[in-house]
Amino acid sequence: MKLKTKLGYFMKINKILLFLIFFLGLSLRFFHLGQIPAILNRDEAALAYNAHLIATSGQDEWQVSWPLTFKSFGDYKLPGYPYLLAFLFKFLPENDFVTRLPSALAGSCLIIVAFFFARDILKVKERSALLMALLVAITPVFFFYSRIAFEANVALFLFVLGLYFLLKDKANFVLASSLI
Repeated sequence: MKLKTKLGYFMKINKILLFLIFFLGLSLRFFHLGQIPAILNRDEAALAYNAHLIATSGQDEWQVSWPLTFKSFGDYKLPGYPYLLAFLFKFLPENDFVTRLPSALAGSCLIIVAFFFARDILKVKERSALLMALLVAITPVFFFYSRIAFEANVALFLFVLGLYFLLKDKANFVLASSLI
């Protein structure tokens, strides 16, 4: 009976530590999200502008209705982020914070997914999985790209989540294949 009590205690401590790590990562990603960086970079502005146009008229800046790729200055943008922003702009104000919100949420959720990926897929101990979550929370590359409107950050979260479901259980194959 004493062993069960100790295991329950350690499981409770690990849940609290995971919550604290998640809160730390969330704080790093959302602290003055609309003000730091001070202005939107040109890619963020192009994503927000196209999302605004899609939300209001259903066309991009080149008057293409519901495009699958967004022509930009010298490149093309993937459709996921602008359509996600267009949806958000229907309910939330069009500002820098909301433009960066999907990337910040995806980067924050990646912390939790990293923990479960390490614990369930890589089969490491919970303390090591907590370390992996902490590294995702505080490594500069992870929180820097979570603080700007960066479609690859949302894609990374969806990819790791889909890979987790794919490798976790064959019954989740359909769910995983829809995320990847």
